[in-house]
Amino acid sequence: MKEPKIMLINPAMEILPEGQNMRSSLGLGPLCVAGALVEENVPVKIFDMIMGDNDELLSKSFYNHQTLPHGNIRVGISLEDMIEKIDEFKPNIIGVSSIFTEQTDMALEVAEAVKKYNKNILLIVGGGNANALKEHFLNNNFDLISSGDGELAIKALIANLRKKEDISSTLSFSYKKDGKVISNNILTYSNLNDSPFPYLDGISLPKYWNVNSAHYGAYKGGKFWQIETGRGCKFHCTYCINSFGKVIREKSIKRVLSELQVLKKKGVEDVFIEDDCIGNRPPEFWEKIKSMGLKFYIPNGINISSLIKYGSPYNQLINTMIDAGVNHLSLPFESGSTRILNKWSNLKWNPEKISISSLKALCNYLNDKGIITDGYFMIGFPDEKLEEVYKTYDLAKDLRSEGLSSATFFICTPFPGTAMWKYAKKHNLISQTNYRDFRIGKPFMETNISYDKLSEFRKEWYTELNETSYVETRSKKDVK
Repeated sequence: MKEPKIMLINPAMEILPEGQNMRSSLGLGPLCVAGALVEENVPVKIFDMIMGDNDELLSKSFYNHQTLPHGNIRVGISLEDMIEKIDEFKPNIIGVSSIFTEQTDMALEVAEAVKKYNKNILLIVGGGNANALKEHFLNNNFDLISSGDGELAIKALIANLRKKEDISSTLSFSYKKDGKVISNNILTYSNLNDSPFPYLDGISLPKYWNVNSAHYGAYKGGKFWQIETGRGCKFHCTYCINSFGKVIREKSIKRVLSELQVLKKKGVEDVFIEDDCIGNRPPEFWEKIKSMGLKFYIPNGINISSLIKYGSPYNQLINTMIDAGVNHLSLPFESGSTRILNKWSNLKWNPEKISISSLKALCNYLNDKGIITDGYFMIGFPDEKLEEVYKTYDLAKDLRSEGLSSATFFICTPFPGTAMWKYAKKHNLISQTNYRDFRIGKPFMETNISYDKLSEFRKEWYTELNETSYVETRSKKDVK
């Protein structure tokens, strides 16, 4: 292979025909990998098929919608236009992102089109979903699957290519040989401060701001972008893949401040913190980033136990977060059943230590402080009883009356790669594997409660417990 030249592709998006808010924010993965390539002096182009190139008309990307044969809607640049972009840039390596199970087909269509265009292009895929479905991706045109920290993986690959060594030996990659999937040892940063900065020069932030649909339209307004201050999660929830492992690795405050300064220079005002365990950060962290004068959102959730101390709201932490600019929190309550929390959610909050009155006090306190709080609840666990489902409804209703801004109900989904997936497969609870149907609002796992009943609960309770204006905004169909 000649000197590497790499295009990183974020595939088009597949949404439901009945209406679904769409995201207009590129994940951090491609940007971090691009940052690593810049450090290695490798020509790199980021191509987000949902938004198109910087000068691309949105009518050809974000507002280009095609009804697929099975009824879902494809959003983004056409495959023909994608091939034109590839032909212009002429990469010899293409990396594709696949994070979400329901978007599997979107990654596979890219791979098929690329190999038809030029079978000699080395095709790589990364992301939690690709790693959970390794054989499926390697059977469908991909040559390699990246695991671990993508920045280290791509650097290792570039080094082997330049030395003309066998790339199959490259650490952090999986490949197929003689019909078997072979996975090499994974590379991870022992110190995240050594990781490259996301390559923001490769995209046009104002274009994303103009569409104004961060996190599937959940947040409107502002010049937004995202940051990660750490990787990993200490909890072992059975329904989560957790791509970065159970050990939390955190960037130093100095490094976080440097990244925030870059965002601020780019004109960013609203920052989404994408950590899975941001609650691990002490008050001192928030006191330091207060100086940035930014607004912060925590969309992935902050664990309930982080916000309660000795049975009361952890005022010192909460107040320093608010002073730093945090104004929107997602709170994963998950279930009102102690048994469910213990068996399936790793006891993320322990009702024996945190009472319902403590949760009410927390919601009340956050509401009094003007913080928007999205409560997340789950129903449809494999062995959940009807009375346990109602306990979750009762909890959501009680907390809404105490100041929780909204309550969203998700239907438990056994995503490939999770412990729940293994349980569901072992007990024959899954009858189909159309990955496009693996959505947190669409039941397909056999439980004690019928699909129809779970869907009915989710819809009725969501409408009942939330303000009409909130329901209308979140269920708006972004199809023009």
